[in-house]
Amino acid sequence: MKHFCFSLLASLIIIVLYACNNATSELEKYSNSIKEQKLDTVIVETYPDGQIKSAIYYLENDNERTQKIAEEHFYSDGVKQAEGTFKNGERYGRWVFYHENGRVWSTGHFENGLSQGIFDIYKPDGTIYIKSYYTDGKKTKEEYYKNGKVDQTVDLRDSKKAK
Repeated sequence: MKHFCFSLLASLIIIVLYACNNATSELEKYSNSIKEQKLDTVIVETYPDGQIKSAIYYLENDNERTQKIAEEHFYSDGVKQAEGTFKNGERYGRWVFYHENGRVWSTGHFENGLSQGIFDIYKPDGTIYIKSYYTDGKKTKEEYYKNGKVDQTVDLRDSKKAK
């Protein structure tokens, strides 16, 4: 029995390590795509104990910070709280926010600083809770989930509820 438990534990560790090594965050993908642009400055804010609280990434031109391109925020225990990218000083692309347990809390896309497309909100256990639809920063519809299925739909364009 001890051998079985050890083998199971070792297998789980290998799976987790493999998944972590192969998982690439949106910020990492964006950072890789901008390396040719020469990332010059990272400003790091820390908690009193030295743990990283936030990291803000800039490009420089003539020794001046000219463009904020990304940021990451962390809870005091080091778990990532949020990550996202910027374009022309505005939120742009996919942003992800996390619960304190490390699971995704919310995902969504921005264009020119405005919410655009589908935003998903998850419960701390990882199950979908709300799906919101945006057009040019305006919420047009929400779907509320129960047991993984749509329980209620609210069309916000004309404020009518539908099931």
